[in-house]
Amino acid sequence: ALQAWREDAFGAEAAERLAQVEADQQEWDQRWRAYQQQRSQLESLGLAGPEREAAIRRLREQFFTGPERYRAEALDSIQ
Repeated sequence: ALQAWREDAFGAEAAERLAQVEADQQEWDQRWRAYQQQRSQLESLGLAGPEREAAIRRLREQFFTGPERYRAEALDSIQ
């Protein structure tokens, strides 16, 4: 129903782009939750500051690419 409404309101091409944006966001959210879970496990290990930061950086590199890493780092900094 939502897709049909979008097609009526915005056209088929725009509706498809909106659907893709939503799918991309859902995929990001899923990776972010998995990353957070593993990061929490790392935090519980009691690593020293530099070791902990290096481990978190490696974890970010496993879950995210390019600019996504900056987004993840920014989100980490506000939590």
